Amino acid sequence: MVEAPNRRKSRLLLDIVILVIVNTIIFGVFYYLGVFDKPNPSPHTLTYQVKGSSAIAIITYTREDGTTTKAEEMSIPWHLSIKAKPSLVVVLTAGNPSQAGTIECKLILDGKEWKSDTATAPNDKVSCAGIVP
Repeated sequence: MVEAPNRRKSRLLLDIVILVIVNTIIFGVFYYLGVFDKPNPSPHTLTYQVKGSSAIAIITYTREDGTTTKAEEMSIPWHLSIKAKPSLVVVLTAGNPSQAGTIECKLILDGKEWKSDTATAPNDKVSCAGIVP
């Protein structure tokens, strides 16, 4: 027995509608279970630190928005904490204008030392950098 063309079209249309309904239900279940949710990475607490034998240092660092500050003269020891999102490129530089003694920089990520650099005169600059995981 051969189906009439209109009947075949109606059957095909019904099959497509059923397939769409079944796929919608399956997608809805997966969506409800959170299968399609992307993790929302929490920002980390990043602390910049500069210490040294001098009373001052020339410091630059990366802000939360990814821009870099202008070089500023700061009293040391110096520290600053920011919220750093994953994949943020952070850089801390410090120079010892007295060109005597030592200078040290540290990046502390979520309370744990992550990066550090130390210099003793005549080397008078340090730099700590990384990409926040």
